Amino acid sequence: MMPAGQESPRRGVLLLNFGGPRDLSEVGTFIYEILRDPNTIQLGAPQWVQDRLARFIAGRRADEVARQYGEIGGGFPTLPAQPPCRK
Repeated sequence: MMPAGQESPRRGVLLLNFGGPRDLSEVGTFIYEILRDPNTIQLGAPQWVQDRLARFIAGRRADEVARQYGEIGGGFPTLPAQPPCRK
């Protein structure tokens, strides 16, 4: 509880996302690219190790994740609402 006369601190929520696959055929590649990015996960191992681990995980998860994307329309739900980037 705040003492009388003091404002409570402002609070906010920041939502971020990695985007997503446009359709079910991109799910495995999307998972692989997210997991191999050293800015997403830093293993402290050579990049080739992270690449192989990312490929292994993507191969194991792609079917289930694709099934889940299929339940919400077959791709990342906000892509149709996003305007295309200009070149």
